[in-house]
Amino acid sequence: MNDKLIEQSNVVATSLGSFKKIISAVELIIPEINEVTASVSDLDEEKSNIISKVSNTSSLAEEISASSEEMVASSEELSHSTTEVSKAASVLNNATEEMISSVNRFKLKES
Repeated sequence: MNDKLIEQSNVVATSLGSFKKIISAVELIIPEINEVTASVSDLDEEKSNIISKVSNTSSLAEEISASSEEMVASSEELSHSTTEVSKAASVLNNATEEMISSVNRFKLKES
């Protein structure tokens, strides 16, 4: 029985030694886990910043697109107005020429 007791005592001592090694390893790993956790937190914050900037850029692109569409519409309207002004100027020019021609008929000839 003494042998069994010694054997069990050796097993307990070996187990304690193994547990001490495990505890030492865990104590070494905990700071590294904390460092990884901090790095993940920093990465998450950077990811959020990037998402926010992409969202802002997307909003700006939409605003630029809308402004471009408005500019195209304004340009088309201005082109149409310019054409109308050109037509009116042509009509006015013809009317002026007719008036000058009519006035010239009534001019008195100097002798």
